[in-house]
Amino acid sequence: MKAAGLPQARASAQLRCYEGKLKVKQNINSAFLLLVILSLIYGCETKNVYTKIDTPDERINIEGLSLLPPRGEGWYFKKKHSVSIEFGKLGDTKDQSIVGLAMLSKLPEIKSKEEFLVLVSKQRSREPTPNRFELVLNKEELSNERNDFCVRFHTILKDYDAKNLPQTSDFLVIEDIGLICRHPYNKEIGATIALSQRTKQNNKTDNFESIANEFIQNAKFVPFSQSYTEQGFALFQKQNYKEAIEIFNRAIAENPTDYRAYFYRGFCYYDQKKYSLAILDWEKTISLKKDFIEAYNNLASIYFTMKNYQKALSYVNTGIKYASSLTTEEQLRREVPLAYDMRTEINYELNNYEQIIQDYEYLVSIQYKSWHVYNNLVSTIIKHSPNIEKSKCIELLKEAEQLAPKKYLSYVYDTYGELFFTLGENDKALDYYNKAFNLSNDPKHKKEIKEKISKIRPQQNS
Repeated sequence: MKAAGLPQARASAQLRCYEGKLKVKQNINSAFLLLVILSLIYGCETKNVYTKIDTPDERINIEGLSLLPPRGEGWYFKKKHSVSIEFGKLGDTKDQSIVGLAMLSKLPEIKSKEEFLVLVSKQRSREPTPNRFELVLNKEELSNERNDFCVRFHTILKDYDAKNLPQTSDFLVIEDIGLICRHPYNKEIGATIALSQRTKQNNKTDNFESIANEFIQNAKFVPFSQSYTEQGFALFQKQNYKEAIEIFNRAIAENPTDYRAYFYRGFCYYDQKKYSLAILDWEKTISLKKDFIEAYNNLASIYFTMKNYQKALSYVNTGIKYASSLTTEEQLRREVPLAYDMRTEINYELNNYEQIIQDYEYLVSIQYKSWHVYNNLVSTIIKHSPNIEKSKCIELLKEAEQLAPKKYLSYVYDTYGELFFTLGENDKALDYYNKAFNLSNDPKHKKEIKEKISKIRPQQNS
């Protein structure tokens, strides 16, 4: 069995700014408007500095959205990320303020507008703080005003424990009007545009609903821009390695701390068999982001290819050490198991069979659905463990049999044969060896099976 190498790692290589993929709960002046913000690969958080708006008819852009400020004078804005912007304005009294928000959020796969409405309602709702908020109105309904799934919402609350609550008032009123849509240029992204006012009951802003609707209607969905790193990745996928490297060089010149550019440039060098340059880029990647397990996996794989097993083991062990800090689902689902799987291949070369069994048993415990893990665990137990639990091994091989594509079933039946031969059940061993021989399309494998069969038949004839 060959080591789990770079082709597997590349299959999961998607451009994403892990460092910016922080889930931030952003409250737009309301206990009920709660959404998960995603800082995408387009950039990470900027300084929270408000800028006065002197030209209200001039559009302000974030990734995927183009906006006009809300109507009226005295507005300020700040970009929290390249995918999030806030507008703010104080009222005539200290208890009065208006806040606008536009932001992008990550969406799961949505198949219908009704499903989208359920998702939005779930994301916006939470249990209010006891004795603080009283819900006056919460209206959510599907809207056809844009070219994709959209939900309009209108929420009014009474806040009995506001920080700036005047002594003459029992509560402040919070009113939110907004629109949440699936982005027409990327179905995995949701966009929220909303306006919120906070004020005393008898001091509401005139025409607030009209101002909010105008702010929402003026927002435009626009295509997402491509960074140099994205452009380079697109060229890499087309195997235009020379051009991709030139673009990644620009990305690095523009931002020397962009670990993604080094990471994907390393793939270009690897596919050109420039291993020393690939190693330098992946080492730079982990110097910039020490818990980036994909880079450790790639370094381990490349040193395995070079038969430097101790170096490979060192990198994969370090990657596994950082595994406990990982949070993204794909890393936990794919990259961490890949690291354990790779470590078994390295340890085969170093004859560390006890560690191999431990790693395969860990992968089985997390239900890592790969046939060769179950198959190889049994094979290793047969050859290198003093204790063989027949029932356990058969259970593992049944799982391998269920998971294996037809072209690999011969290897599973071969292991069945080894198990029964080791246990002295030669008739069953012979049956499985014959199954393996008949299914195998690999001449070398067929020759190995034939040799195993020949060892049994003399014993049966004696």
